[in-house]
Amino acid sequence: MKFALINDCHILLHLPRSRLDDAIQTSVDKFESVMSWCSKNNLILLIGGDFTDRPRGWYVYKKIIRVFKKYSNVKVYAVFGQHCMFLRNTEATILDLLNQSNYLTILGNKPIIFKKEKIFLYGCSWGGEIPKAESKEDFNILVIHAPIAEAPLFPNHDYQDAKKFLKENMDYDLILCGDIHREFVIKYKNRMIVNTGPMLRLTAEAYSFEHEPNFKVYNTKTREVETIFIPHAPADEVLTREHIERQDEIDSMLDEFVTSMKEDFEVEADLISNIEKYLKENEISDSVVNIISRVMEE
Repeated sequence: MKFALINDCHILLHLPRSRLDDAIQTSVDKFESVMSWCSKNNLILLIGGDFTDRPRGWYVYKKIIRVFKKYSNVKVYAVFGQHCMFLRNTEATILDLLNQSNYLTILGNKPIIFKKEKIFLYGCSWGGEIPKAESKEDFNILVIHAPIAEAPLFPNHDYQDAKKFLKENMDYDLILCGDIHREFVIKYKNRMIVNTGPMLRLTAEAYSFEHEPNFKVYNTKTREVETIFIPHAPADEVLTREHIERQDEIDSMLDEFVTSMKEDFEVEADLISNIEKYLKENEISDSVVNIISRVMEE
């Protein structure tokens, strides 16, 4: 049995500063290309959270519905990412409505079971507890949205190590994890954890200029994964760093200003202390000291 895997689609409801194109339509088009491929190849699609960039947006909801209707033969299973919900509230969100309308199914502790293939499909949305697999002998899949990564993205980054996570959750043969926008495929004892990276390059960070949007196709019989690239423009045609460079310039100017202020303060402090030292060492009369004090105060 084959599954298409993708995470962090971030279908947009607004235009990010880093994009030069109509990023809202681009995000919808990319998702449609994934659905089209799944439809032609008879694949089940698993989404590892953050399907949309914000929980509500009825303008783009209509566009999403049209895609699901067009490829109604594709079964889609997903979990909630933090971008799909209001804090922990999942009600009346785009993903919730898609679930209620049977366009997709939200995964949870109770598995979706493919009896013939003996495959059990579980889900863990953002902030949830990892479900316990009912049958260790069968093929278990976990779709999860959590900060699982190969390495920290910044100092003091609170994350779960991907290889360690795979080793600690031995009951799962395949784990699809979303949240961290870094692509990786890690294997351990015939088991695998996958992050496809973001479907849409949202920011103009260095990684976005290297990453090629894709989804994976996993074969439960061979336990192998294949990468399918999603049509996309070169990064330098759709991404701009102008706002980042401008902010860097502002930060640099601010640093220079703060440094100069500190230097001026230190010079002033040294001058005052030197005058006070001179007055004490040279036994200057009180009347002169008072005059100097008034001048210094002014």
